[in-house]
Amino acid sequence: MATVAASVALAQESNAGDVDDQAAARAGAQDASYEDVPLAAALRSAGLLDDWISAGSVAPESALILVDGSPNYLSQRDQFMEDLRAYEIVAGAARSRAERLDSLESTTAEIDNMMGVLRQDIVSNTVSIITPSDSVVLLEAGVSPAGESSNERRRGWTGFTFDPTAVGERRLVAVIADLQAITDDVEESGSPVGGDGNAMADALTELAVHVEDLRMLSSLGRQTALVEQLTAEAQRSQLLAAMPDLHAQRLMAPTSVEGLPLVTVDAYVRGAATLDPACPVRWNLLAGIGRVESFHGTIGGSTVQSNGGVTEPILGPLLDGGATEREAAEAAEIEAALLAVEAEVEADAIAEAEAAFDRAIWGSDPLDQAEEDEEESAQGDETSGFGSAPWNAERLSKDDGSQAPQETEEQDQKLDPDDEEALLGSKGNGFAVIEDTDEGLLDGNADWDRAVGPMQFIPETWTYWETDGNADGVMNPQNLYDSAASAGRFLCHLSRTRGESPAIFVLGYNSSKTYVDNVMTFADAYGAKALPKLD
Repeated sequence: MATVAASVALAQESNAGDVDDQAAARAGAQDASYEDVPLAAALRSAGLLDDWISAGSVAPESALILVDGSPNYLSQRDQFMEDLRAYEIVAGAARSRAERLDSLESTTAEIDNMMGVLRQDIVSNTVSIITPSDSVVLLEAGVSPAGESSNERRRGWTGFTFDPTAVGERRLVAVIADLQAITDDVEESGSPVGGDGNAMADALTELAVHVEDLRMLSSLGRQTALVEQLTAEAQRSQLLAAMPDLHAQRLMAPTSVEGLPLVTVDAYVRGAATLDPACPVRWNLLAGIGRVESFHGTIGGSTVQSNGGVTEPILGPLLDGGATEREAAEAAEIEAALLAVEAEVEADAIAEAEAAFDRAIWGSDPLDQAEEDEEESAQGDETSGFGSAPWNAERLSKDDGSQAPQETEEQDQKLDPDDEEALLGSKGNGFAVIEDTDEGLLDGNADWDRAVGPMQFIPETWTYWETDGNADGVMNPQNLYDSAASAGRFLCHLSRTRGESPAIFVLGYNSSKTYVDNVMTFADAYGAKALPKLD
């Protein structure tokens, strides 16, 4: 009986010549796609692609993106692909055997019926024209080895391995040949007995024995097929059990998409996947905006977690027209000036202490010392910005505000969902004027609004477009899944009202041409390769 190992070895040998061609094809595909080509090919070939996608929490396309994980992941991935190939061979052998046995059994049944017709012809002294089915004819032509005698075909040995299915197929060829000889004789003589009824009856009797042999061989073949099927099912179960852990390791690993973690790329992919197919917003455009707005949720030392949430809240400057920024700058200058005065006072005190020490030790003339001090003081007035005069805070104040950051155009305090510029406006430098709209719930300030989250939404804008991007029942602007999906919806709205060109409608997200140019540069870079295909 053929073993599973023998089937695997045979299949591996037959596929060896295709390795180089397959490797070249994979290399070419990798250059044009973010797909993990070897893994995807192994899953497709083994028929487990759908199972792989279902086992992960990411979008179907993200499930096949190439990641550069830890050594442990890479080792497990390689072993997983080897197991996939072994499963493919065993499962393929089991399917092939089942199909061959189905054909063997159906053809045996047909032969039995043909023999029954011939027996009836002998009894009734009639002649029936028997036309074998295509399967019988094809089996006879395709399986019968050239030059083999009837006895050799019946023997059924294949090399040094006794495979009941193969033996049954070879015996079936011999039985068909013998049956054909009988029917030819009947047709030539025009008599069911062919001139010798006893001889024909004996031939049919001998043929019936071979038919019973075929049924026995089919039964043995089914046992072999069952072993192969159980082996394949066990291997499949092991593969399915390994998938969740592989997905978990992939989620936070850097990908072939510019090294971004898979969870980050998936947030953009899933965000775009939820949009109307007619909307021109693609995942790479969302990624371009995420890059410019918050370095993909990593600005300020934050990181994106496996559920899409950021470890540190991402908050833009207060949208108070720049007052807070100016006050902070002025306070910093005042503090620096105070520190300078304190340092000078401390230096004068040290100098006076040193002079007193000198007088006590060396008996210096106080009058001479006073004149020296006066001269030193005069020299100090010529070289020092403050001298011995009291500190004048007015010197350090801004004369005309020229050092303050430039303000952007103001926004209406009442936002209209159809007014795209008011919805996100020129928040890029943080100095638009938007009084609080959320009582500080999202941005932590009850006086002024500020942009929040990886995609930098103004609180009131968020209330118009908030979306649950990861289906966890919560809509949080500090979650990249939610933020990216919400940005996608808003951008689709902009594309409908402004036009389908991203270079135009992205201006509604931030009314700065430089901003849009930067977004498009990154978007084009991310879109240079294709996402994995699922067909």
